[in-house]
Amino acid sequence: MEITNKNSTNSSQYAEILQSAGLNSAEAQIYELLLKAGPTGIKPLLSDTGLKRGNAYYHLDSLVEKGLVEKLDEPGKPIRFLAKHPENLELMLAKKKAALFNAAEELGRALPDLRSMFQLISSKPGVKFYEGLEGALKVAQDSLTSATEILSYIDNEVVNKEFPELNKSYVSDRKSKQIKKRMITIDSPFIRQHHKSFDSQNTEIRVLPPSQPFTSIMFIYDNKVSYISRYNGHIIGMIVEHPTIYQMHKFLFNTTWQTAKKITA
Repeated sequence: MEITNKNSTNSSQYAEILQSAGLNSAEAQIYELLLKAGPTGIKPLLSDTGLKRGNAYYHLDSLVEKGLVEKLDEPGKPIRFLAKHPENLELMLAKKKAALFNAAEELGRALPDLRSMFQLISSKPGVKFYEGLEGALKVAQDSLTSATEILSYIDNEVVNKEFPELNKSYVSDRKSKQIKKRMITIDSPFIRQHHKSFDSQNTEIRVLPPSQPFTSIMFIYDNKVSYISRYNGHIIGMIVEHPTIYQMHKFLFNTTWQTAKKITA
């Protein structure tokens, strides 16, 4: 049986309904054509749909798989296609509903693990590494973006000897921004003399015995913990951004602060 142009997509009555049921536009067009035409070969379908042969067979196979079209392959006759009863559309939807229900149950069982995966990645610390004097400057300057006071471990004498320009610039910038800082350093004749030049309004200093040297500078501020360290002649800087890591180091600093000594005249 031939399919006439009056049955083409342009005159389709049910394309929107068929597509809402789960068919794509080509499948809806083919199925409606077959409903109106009865058993039909591939050539009339190509003529009326405008599809290429490969695409037409692809969509026909999909309709066969969905239980909406039957493929008639009779000996000695060209292959034809026949639309199955429209009630199969309801059966197709029922299968989809069942599949969605099962998928929802499986997703419900998997959600705890998926949430754990998401939380693990989303709470992964942000870590930045820097090298050289320029990198150390970037780490120090980042602490000057702090909206909270800076907590710091530092061997002030070593910093003044090894990073004099960096330290001078840092101190000047922090003073101009009026960022408060509490600093724990190593007790020494140098710091007892040098602390007199500190900005007392924005800086508090306490000291630990010289038997506890610091090999790195540490800044604790705004959910970040940063380090500047010289090792084997190489300068390395690092910034770790993570709220719980920050809170832990803040707690440890405050605990140490209670045991550290104020500098007395």
